[in-house]
Amino acid sequence: MLSQISMPYWPVRLMSLVLGALLLCLLWAFVRGLLPNKAVFLGGGLGTANLCLSSLVEGGVLSSTLVWLPLLALAIFYLVRPATGRTWMAVMLLLTLAMAGVSWRWGQDLPAPGVAELSALSLMDYFFVTLGFLLVPHLYQRAVDKQLYEQGLRQAELQRRYAEMAQAVQMREHFIASVSHELRTPMNAILGLNDLLLEAVQDKPRARQVLEYTRQSADHLMTVINDVLDYSQFSTGQLRVQPEVFELARTVHAAFDMFRPRVEGLSIDYSCEMDPQVPRWVCTDRHRVMQVLVNMLANAIKFTHQGAVTLRVKTSGQGVEFSVQDTGIGITPEQQATIFLPYGQAHARIHSQYGGNGLGLTISQRLVQILGGQIGVESHEGAGSRFWFWLPLQS
Repeated sequence: MLSQISMPYWPVRLMSLVLGALLLCLLWAFVRGLLPNKAVFLGGGLGTANLCLSSLVEGGVLSSTLVWLPLLALAIFYLVRPATGRTWMAVMLLLTLAMAGVSWRWGQDLPAPGVAELSALSLMDYFFVTLGFLLVPHLYQRAVDKQLYEQGLRQAELQRRYAEMAQAVQMREHFIASVSHELRTPMNAILGLNDLLLEAVQDKPRARQVLEYTRQSADHLMTVINDVLDYSQFSTGQLRVQPEVFELARTVHAAFDMFRPRVEGLSIDYSCEMDPQVPRWVCTDRHRVMQVLVNMLANAIKFTHQGAVTLRVKTSGQGVEFSVQDTGIGITPEQQATIFLPYGQAHARIHSQYGGNGLGLTISQRLVQILGGQIGVESHEGAGSRFWFWLPLQS
């Protein structure tokens, strides 16, 4: 551009000054937030216009200034993307052919610079273009290598942090499992002693009432401890299924009868319905089946103030379906999408009003999946809920 400003042709000097001002404006816009691709395209367009006009002044297709056109396309090839660079290369080729046509048609009318001046300009053009063809790929490769090196450092840092987080999570889960296990042993002793005291105070209503309250609190604490321990075992992959042959009806009624004392003072019709076709003896993890039933019955009773809670067991396909139907507060479709997530109670009001840790349904879902079954919910807000699970149980 400096060589063009020093040329004796005033149109070239004026054009170079205007182009310099436009490039400064483009640089200012880029600093102010103009997208790099747009800056490259605008700068390339201005540069192409300048090169074409300079070539016309310097003799058309005979001008050495045209050698800058491939370099401009090469820069776009590396700075933007290869496909765009190839398109620009095709455009530059068309411009060169157009310049050749102009030179052939109006060549005698084009200005002819002096030999000494044209030789100096040509030497400078060829020298800088050759240097550009060598430097642009080299600079691009250096930028790529630097980016790969920085990405490698970030990847190593992320791997290190991931390892630290994984170790921290493992230590946390081990700590929770250890504490839960240590708490469960004395809680079993407390529950056993509470039962002995209840038998000893049959004729003392006030003492019996206090012990009943103690029993309820201990049961609730034991449920929380078991849920935390089970969830910790799920997280660490330590939970194992222990199948055994047992009488299904007896297990179902045992889970059902656990809540009879709780519903005696409530206005709830509490019932259990079993299909006669249900297999009598089955083989699966009896403790886990009972745990899921207890979770579902406890939730149904907790959220039902009046009406009915019904446990139904029936054959379904190649297995057995268990369902708990209630007439409680119900769940909206939006809340059903998160009801099985950890700590996924319907909303904060549920937790503050009814309590709970939000792990019961999560644990039930994972237990059913481990046993090879499926679990789901059907509910409408204000019209009750029906929680069900299916297990592949055969006689």
